[in-house]
Amino acid sequence: MSFLPQKTSTQIVILLIISINFIFSYKYAARVTNYALYITIVYSLIIFWSANYILRKKNILNKQILYSLIGLYVAIIIITFVMTDPSKIKVDRWSVITSFWDGAISGIFPYQTKSHLGCYPGPCPFYFILALPFYFIGEIGYFSLMGLFVMLIDINLFFKDDYHKKVATIFLLLSSLAILWEMIARSTLLINSALILLYLMWMVRNKNHSFRHYAIMGFVGGLLLSTRGIFIIPIILCCAYCFLKPWRLKELFIFGSLLMVGFIITILPFILWDYQLFIKYNPLTLQSDIIGRYIAIALVIISVGVGFRVKN
Repeated sequence: MSFLPQKTSTQIVILLIISINFIFSYKYAARVTNYALYITIVYSLIIFWSANYILRKKNILNKQILYSLIGLYVAIIIITFVMTDPSKIKVDRWSVITSFWDGAISGIFPYQTKSHLGCYPGPCPFYFILALPFYFIGEIGYFSLMGLFVMLIDINLFFKDDYHKKVATIFLLLSSLAILWEMIARSTLLINSALILLYLMWMVRNKNHSFRHYAIMGFVGGLLLSTRGIFIIPIILCCAYCFLKPWRLKELFIFGSLLMVGFIITILPFILWDYQLFIKYNPLTLQSDIIGRYIAIALVIISVGVGFRVKN
């Protein structure tokens, strides 16, 4: 939104975040109370006012208070992990991980397994590799919680020269009911998104233009792409900005080649495991069915166009 005044752009971003939380909050509050709309409106207004108040006032939250609030939030999440049974929540992203590794360890083709809600694994292989330590720990929720810490790193890097925006953004993160539910339900969308955001900042802010560096960057991108295929959209956008706009075609070739290598080496073991089962049960087919082929193609084209238009 570089074509808009900074204050206007900031307000639009805040309103977008609050709108997402409004929809989420109303959807679930409506299941338990007839006053869901009123409660959600009050909640949204409080968050909007508070975020803007933090932006206007200097030193409203010093680092000690901010770190204490983050620590309290994390403690509440960990206590929630202990007190809640994830199998009673109708979210199966944690169960997709446990069923995948239960099957793999037992010698069953893992993409053939089903979660406790009867769903096949949708993410790509590197997603499950990232989650493996938490599978052994016995609590996938800590994988979700890692997403919070990575997102805090993202925010700190992005707003390293603007403490007030940093605090306001952290406030929006911690006050989000959608993010809170993400933690409680042991969902993993936040950790995926936080990692890809960290990677995109690395791409855009990179000042090392050596082929070796682009090869490493491409390979890491291929691994991250092997979590959820939809992340090809922001990667393509940044490729258009970093390579096509300044016309660095050799660098783009190196980057793209190693991106494919990084992705393929995570898929290859499953093709070799059982080719017929892979054709029938694989994340590429499942994810394309969910998103829609033509929608995915349209998003890729739009991403290239947007990448050329972005100024900073």
